[in-house]
Amino acid sequence: MIAPFVGLLMGNSLSMLPKSLLEFLGPDPLKTVGILIVVIFFTKAVSTLILQGTITRMSESIRGNVMIRLLDAYQHRPYRIHLEQPSSELINRLVWYTNAFANGFVGASLRFLSDALVLLVISVTIAIANPRAMLLLGLVLFFVFSFVQLYVKDKLAQGQISKPFWREPHFSSKMD
Repeated sequence: MIAPFVGLLMGNSLSMLPKSLLEFLGPDPLKTVGILIVVIFFTKAVSTLILQGTITRMSESIRGNVMIRLLDAYQHRPYRIHLEQPSSELINRLVWYTNAFANGFVGASLRFLSDALVLLVISVTIAIANPRAMLLLGLVLFFVFSFVQLYVKDKLAQGQISKPFWREPHFSSKMD
């Protein structure tokens, strides 16, 4: 969608497009393509908002169920165990550990699945529209992932990369 729009802005001709598409674009194709881009991005934003809300509701629902089960298990423990452990420890486990599970595992897993689904749909669409472009995209991603796997991952594990390079100070803070 954006490529034809940029082409129109640059003054390129649309004569190579199919006649049915030219008829759909109407007398002012720049305006029509611009409106289509805005509608598509607005639809994407609303659907992303709904999806993220659904993921959050689902992970918090799971967290609530786990909290209820943990609280029930804590209440059914012998009284002696409650006297030996501080109540703050039990509350900490109940609140923070379930939060870590719900947001760190469940929410992250659901977000990964939704992103993987989007990647799959985009990849299939590109492969259908232009198989050579999909091959090129696959090669670029292969080299990026290989670089991260072979270089960056080891450097991070060894502690040689502690901060992003753009946060490194360029000037000394000490004055001579």
